Amino acid sequence: MPIPIQQCLLIFNENIDLVYLMQVSPEVLYKFLSKNGDTSLQKLSMTFDVSMPSLMLLLKKLESDGLVEVFYGKEKASIMVKAKNLNSYL
Repeated sequence: MPIPIQQCLLIFNENIDLVYLMQVSPEVLYKFLSKNGDTSLQKLSMTFDVSMPSLMLLLKKLESDGLVEVFYGKEKASIMVKAKNLNSYL
């Protein structure tokens, strides 16, 4: 039974996002966040040209490692991200 075209396109798009994610290494993302301070998820998505859901997966992995903090911003209720450093734990 053939796969419907919609599922093929969905699989293809997910693979493209994975390729983009491989181009955005966690080290590069952490350095960017540590230089720029609090940054919105939308700005990160536009900067690295990666879809927001794919970027959120990478950020959640970094958050579980204790390197970044993902939180809701007070202005415009946007999702914000900031890098944690030694001062964050003191």
